[in-house]
Amino acid sequence: MNRIYSHERDFVLLTGACGFVGRYLLKDLLLAGRRVAVVVRSRGRQSAVARVKKVLDFCEETANQSFPMPRVIDWDLCENASDGINTNDLDWLAENVGSILHSAASVRFTLDSKAEEPFASNVGGTRRLLDLATELGPVDFHHVSTAYVCGDRQGTAFENETTLPAFKNVYEESKFLAEEQLREAAHEFKSLTIYRPSIVVGDSQTGYASAFQTIYGGLRLASTMPESHRNDVESLFEWLGVSGKATKNLVPVDWVSRSIVGILEQPSLHQKTYHLTNPKDVSVDQLATAMVSAIQKESNCWQSMKSSASETVPTDDIKRVFLDSFQNYFSNDPIFDRTQIDAALPN
Repeated sequence: MNRIYSHERDFVLLTGACGFVGRYLLKDLLLAGRRVAVVVRSRGRQSAVARVKKVLDFCEETANQSFPMPRVIDWDLCENASDGINTNDLDWLAENVGSILHSAASVRFTLDSKAEEPFASNVGGTRRLLDLATELGPVDFHHVSTAYVCGDRQGTAFENETTLPAFKNVYEESKFLAEEQLREAAHEFKSLTIYRPSIVVGDSQTGYASAFQTIYGGLRLASTMPESHRNDVESLFEWLGVSGKATKNLVPVDWVSRSIVGILEQPSLHQKTYHLTNPKDVSVDQLATAMVSAIQKESNCWQSMKSSASETVPTDDIKRVFLDSFQNYFSNDPIFDRTQIDAALPN
């Protein structure tokens, strides 16, 4: 895969490089010999360049080789951000970028009305990137969405479906709306390719995950539950009001990243929507059993992670947080159609 591009506009512009999936995408793009520019915002005292350097260290350590430093574009994609891309960066992007890979996103399941999240990032951020893409001229636009844009669909969710469903949470809704605005502007792109992963979990070889989000948020919450519930799976289900027979679809982050970059590298596979999902589901019962086992084995670790405030959270408050944020997340998944991903990457 290590090939050097010599034609003009051969850079890939990557968003979300400091995120869980994004850091793997950066590594796999660099392993493929691609030249990469990244959109990253400064955070507090940490500059955008410093943040990217930290991610690059992760890439080099896990790949066991050195990589060139990506071009860093210091820009906040959030809809409410007041800054824009400076003129020099914009000119450089127009001359060098031929592909955009948009993986930046907020994974909030509940609405933060003050910050307007996750809509400000997932819808507004995509709109800002869409506006940039139109300024750059025809580009190949690759968008990382989620398989859960299907909402509360029962039965089979097809890769080509774009109908408006009923949503289980605001995250699903925001990602659906982001897809919609990209499809409406598809005539502006050289191609539009959409990737819909299911629940992304840790590295298949090491278990590494960069943050306690999505499924790991449920694990962290479980660690604060009353001991009488978290040590007994059936009691836990009864207390939370979820079914152990429900199934969830999990995919490891390294496979998701390799699949996206593998498709990005083959123009004949562009212009489609792909379910990056697992052919085999796992039951909520299996998930809960694993969570209970982890908490019991790593009790000292969990105790050190819990702040003094979380140790005194009333039982009813813990349950309310779960019901507000995670109950629908642990409901039954549909069957995800894999026709196009299986044809594209049969191995």
